Amino acid sequence: DLEMPCNAELSLPILKKAYAEGELTEAEIDEKIEKMLRIALKRKNTEISERGVDEEKVRRWTGECFVLLKNEGVLPFQKQEKILLVGDAAKTPRIQGGGCANIKTDQVLNAFNELKKAGTDVDCIDTFTLSEAELESVKQYDKIVVFLSIRYFRLD
Repeated sequence: DLEMPCNAELSLPILKKAYAEGELTEAEIDEKIEKMLRIALKRKNTEISERGVDEEKVRRWTGECFVLLKNEGVLPFQKQEKILLVGDAAKTPRIQGGGCANIKTDQVLNAFNELKKAGTDVDCIDTFTLSEAELESVKQYDKIVVFLSIRYFRLD
C-alpha cells in the first residue's frame, strides 16, 4: 500500500505495465488509495499535544550521537581556545531526511549558538570556498570544525 522511501521511478513503470496487462485492477488501486486516505484523515483529526522541549536532554542526546574516530586532544574544547566552525550546517543544521525521516520542530539548537552560550570564543563561516586572505586568517584559530551535510554531495 505504501512504498518508502518513494521509488516511483522504479515501481511506477512496473505498476503501469501490470495495470495495462490486467494483472492489477482499478478496484485494487482504489482499495489501496482508500486505505491510505483513511490513515491520513485519522492522523489529521488527531490532536498533537503541546510538549515543552527539555533542552538539557536534547544537548545530552546530541552529544551521545557524535562519533569521534580519533581524539588527539581536540575535544573537549577549552573556553580559552578560539574555534572556527566551517559550513552552514553549524548554524542551520539539517535535521531531516525525506519521507519518514522528515522531522518538524519549532526549535532547533545549533553548534554555533550552543558554543556561544557556553562561553566559547567561536566564529563561523558558511562557505568552503575561501580567498587567499581568508585562508590566511584561519591560522588565528586553535581548532577548526567542519560541518558537512548531504547538500554538499552529489552522486552523479
